[in-house]
Amino acid sequence: MDTKNLVLKITEIVKILLGDEYNVSVKEVPKNNGLILTGLAIGKKGHNIIPTIYINEFLDLYYAGISIYAIADKIVRTYRENAVSSQFDVSYIADFNAVKHKIIFQMINTKLNAALLETIPSVPFLDLSIIFKIYLCSNSSGTVTVTITNKMMAHWKADIETIYKVAMENTPILQEYTLCSMSDVLAELVPETYVHETITDIDMFVLTNKEKFCGCGCILYPYVLENFSNKINNGFFILPSSRHEVILISGYEKDANELKTIVRVINMTEISQDDFLSNNIYYYSMETQKIIIQ
Repeated sequence: MDTKNLVLKITEIVKILLGDEYNVSVKEVPKNNGLILTGLAIGKKGHNIIPTIYINEFLDLYYAGISIYAIADKIVRTYRENAVSSQFDVSYIADFNAVKHKIIFQMINTKLNAALLETIPSVPFLDLSIIFKIYLCSNSSGTVTVTITNKMMAHWKADIETIYKVAMENTPILQEYTLCSMSDVLAELVPETYVHETITDIDMFVLTNKEKFCGCGCILYPYVLENFSNKINNGFFILPSSRHEVILISGYEKDANELKTIVRVINMTEISQDDFLSNNIYYYSMETQKIIIQ
């Protein structure tokens, strides 16, 4: 059975299992870095919350020998375990004054998101772009945000300078940063065969937010990099581990190409397309207090 017919068959079974109280439809969802995922939009009639369950991994179960009916049942159970039981009022999003204290920023790869960046406000930063979201909530199921679009900004009659300013104020408060040594988790993040002996002896730290979700933007938080630089009394390299975190490396004085090789290998073997941030590495200068592409 080809993928299209498989998705349609699973959708029909999910509809039967949920019953007439629910609407179920197939949805193609563009994600970060040009990734397109297939999902089932499932909503209870009369409710304005319509979560999407991505089924790409469920399709892999079919090719591994699991029956269509077992897969559909698993999708239904996933929906019920994560369903929101009440209505959610999103009408306030139309009012800039009501949401401006919830606007945050994230960073994505510019080149791989060219199409998306035509539809949303953004600010360039090196080979990355700063984009903006409305932070709704965070729970055990993840972080819920709404991407700010050009249409939304036009409706608000807000300019990019204002959006950028409030996002820079809000994000460090709503998503506090964490900075910790990664010496005890280095083996998990860097494949052993690619770790040069001169690298294992240097200090490495993971910078992200407390939610560990889209935390690479913490490099733009006020004083975070400056304070770290003052602590080690030197500049340092920044490795884009993923869009969720970066790695700060102090005490490394060898050829930066070695670090570039590690980043590229990890991106090819360990990082999903959706989580990829950059193949470049960066350097924070203590003298200029600026980040540059190395």
